[in-house]
Amino acid sequence: FQSFYEDGEREMLIEQVDILQDK
Repeated sequence: FQSFYEDGEREMLIEQVDILQDK
């Protein structure tokens, strides 16, 4: 991952995990 990508990707992954845990 490129450094400027990391923060955005991390936030998206966290959101996806939250959605998966909701179900």
